Amino acid sequence: RRSSDLGGDLDLSFYSLLFLAQALVRRVGEAPVALDVVADGLFAVTGEEALEPLKAALLGPVGVLPREHQNVTCRVLDVALGGDPDRVVEQVLAEGTAEEPILAWRRHLRWVPHVEPVALPVPGATRLRPHGVYLVTGGLGGLGLAVAEHLARTVQARLILIGRSGLPAEDARQARIRALETLGAEVLILAADVADPVQMQTVRAAAEARFGAVHGVIHAAGVPGMGMLRAKTRQEAQRVLAPKVEGTRALAAAFAGAPLDFLVLFSSITAALPEVGQVDYVAANSVLAAWARRESRSGAPVFAIGWDAWRESGMAVDTRVPEEIAAWRRQTLAQGLTDAEGVDAFARLLAAGLPEVIVSPLDYAPRRAENARRVSLADALAEAAPAAEATSSYPRPALANAFVPPGTDLERGIAQVWQEILGVDPIGLHDNFFDLGGNSLAGVRLVQKLRDRLGATLSEVSLYEAPTVATLARAIGSRGGPGAETAEPAAGTAPVEQESRQRGERRKARLLDRKGGRG
Repeated sequence: RRSSDLGGDLDLSFYSLLFLAQALVRRVGEAPVALDVVADGLFAVTGEEALEPLKAALLGPVGVLPREHQNVTCRVLDVALGGDPDRVVEQVLAEGTAEEPILAWRRHLRWVPHVEPVALPVPGATRLRPHGVYLVTGGLGGLGLAVAEHLARTVQARLILIGRSGLPAEDARQARIRALETLGAEVLILAADVADPVQMQTVRAAAEARFGAVHGVIHAAGVPGMGMLRAKTRQEAQRVLAPKVEGTRALAAAFAGAPLDFLVLFSSITAALPEVGQVDYVAANSVLAAWARRESRSGAPVFAIGWDAWRESGMAVDTRVPEEIAAWRRQTLAQGLTDAEGVDAFARLLAAGLPEVIVSPLDYAPRRAENARRVSLADALAEAAPAAEATSSYPRPALANAFVPPGTDLERGIAQVWQEILGVDPIGLHDNFFDLGGNSLAGVRLVQKLRDRLGATLSEVSLYEAPTVATLARAIGSRGGPGAETAEPAAGTAPVEQESRQRGERRKARLLDRKGGRG
């Protein structure tokens, strides 16, 4: 269905699939299941397709669900509607054993995505104008400021830097703004929500009143994905989708009819190489790539750059992450782009005018193979340097439930692992893992330790179904694990257990504690 309403489109392409996936994993548990998603208008194969960029949001759940739930396989089949419906059905059924996660059928031909390396020589010409007027959303973030410095240094640009909350006078970034002016730039800082069409119209009016016509727009605004698919709420996903997806639409509307030299969309390599905990972020960046594919077919200078991590700037650097993933992130960032490499790639890509490009300092083919092999966060953490565990203990905080000591060997063993991971002593039988400061990363490590130490048969989502020592012990016992006997529940504890399970289901399983992520 086509719709002029952005929310309606995302309901069909993203939220419906997200909520279906959540219901599916709760229903099937660890049983193997295959999910095929059939759509049209996703990919440009013949050049005749009516592309619908917002449908690309479904690539978020399709790419991330199998990485968070290894018993689930997902594929998307892009078909051409309007022909013989029986042929479409035959094509879908014929893919029953195919291994490729993304396929496209056009007439009788079957297509799979392909990425090829491209050489980008130092440009002899540039799209940048001397003293050109350029608007940068996310202009007060790491990547936005790095690009702004490049524009100031090379063409002494007149810059409109957009941030959600502006820039306070005492902010440390004021020094970087002054440095832009020292390089010959003129700078206008505006506070605006890029996802608000009215505010973007106001931004355009303010920019033109100050500098005249805007020559180019760089859309670098973004918020990282936060949390596992199973516990993702609409509000959490909307926070990530809005700046990229709704922001792109708002910018396109605000500058409709303007003869822009370029609109550059800062996407992410995660659109091609999905990662655990990034369902909304993968969806948002997939839409940006699809938007550039569609617009470029009519000759519009719209380009999507799928950045790998920048190691000196951007969300990947600014993010504060739990200790469980700090060592893994340090290894990842050590291979990231420097600011100099990033802005050099930006300049070359701007001159080349390629609609959809992935930028990484690493060869893509082995990177893709590694992404396909290491399909879960547990795999990634196991290969990284061991993260520091709690080296000191903290008293048990004041909780709504009374302290009840573990009563069996299994319960005491579980509580001991919790104490090692969380650094809380003592751990009560009915204490909720998340109320004690646990998050999804700590949960992954906890499940690994319980498997290794107790031989427990658990999945990474077990803590959401059994978030207390008592319920986790019963879950292990019901699956034939060691120490299946559990102490009889103390009188009056059943409501506590029910409430704890409900809190575990509601708890937001966050990969990152605060804003930040990959650019």
